[in-house]
Amino acid sequence: MRRGTLYIFLLASSIGSALHPARAQMSPTEVRLAAFGGPAYFTSALSRPYNMAMSADATLYPLPCRNLVSGVLVEGGVYHPAISGTGNYYLSTDALLTRIQPDWATEAMRLRPYLVAGYTRFFNATGSATGASSSSGSASSSTTPSGSLTTSNAANLGIGVDRVINDDLWLRFEIRENYTPDGGSHALVLRIGIVAVGSLQ
Repeated sequence: MRRGTLYIFLLASSIGSALHPARAQMSPTEVRLAAFGGPAYFTSALSRPYNMAMSADATLYPLPCRNLVSGVLVEGGVYHPAISGTGNYYLSTDALLTRIQPDWATEAMRLRPYLVAGYTRFFNATGSATGASSSSGSASSSTTPSGSLTTSNAANLGIGVDRVINDDLWLRFEIRENYTPDGGSHALVLRIGIVAVGSLQ
């Protein structure tokens, strides 16, 4: 009985010592550059827009639980055709929370789920995107003079997952929601893209 208990203790100790270096060797500090696009569902759009964007995110600070890492994300993009009332160009800054895989993870397990939340600034430089159609069907003129720039503020929330293609190239699937408090409008975007990965170390 004592010998069996000793064997179990030694086995548990060896497994623990094997897993600990694997966790210590994880590299949470990396940067990802992504290009992606997808259809948008906007409550006040003149027509169904399509979102195209590029982003850069960096995972910087490991958290003391379950391989979670926090970081930052910056994104810029365009909606085309332009979105009514909120603009067609935008910039976003976000906080990022993601889960990295340990070194012993198999190829099939190499997924990177993540959550982002932050601030979006919409820009309308066309003057036509703020116009509205009259009841007779003819388009009314914009309330914004031609050539001027209008802006609006929004909060965004997104969830997605990156799937490995090779060590430096991943495939991204994401759902992103932008909410504009001024007009009470929502933009839900379904996006797919390609991600290039590099290390900060």
